Amino acid sequence: MSTIATYCPSDVLLEIFSCLTNIWPPRSRAISANSELSAPHIPVEHGNARLGWVNVTYTCRRWRALAIDCPTLWTNIDEELSAFWVDLFVERSGDALLTLRNYDPEDQLFPGSDTFSMP
Repeated sequence: MSTIATYCPSDVLLEIFSCLTNIWPPRSRAISANSELSAPHIPVEHGNARLGWVNVTYTCRRWRALAIDCPTLWTNIDEELSAFWVDLFVERSGDALLTLRNYDPEDQLFPGSDTFSMP
């Protein structure tokens, strides 16, 4: 069965995904490293609100590949992300500039540093 998403051009899908990063951010601090939801390769049945826009990576292989291979989708790091997800976002963002949202240096998201920079 074919859907419109099957024929939607990649650039259009990436624009939609980009919009989703702003309106449906992941809120995963409640997801621990031992949780089945902490492993990005495990499918999420019927989506999970805590994962926000990251749910698109569980829709189909094409969407997953597009999203994972687009560094700019992974640049908004919210303080509500667990350390596991922060590491994953930093890895997938590649050389793109990062935006730390709602970051409180007192929270010690990045222990030992008041700033965060990439080498």
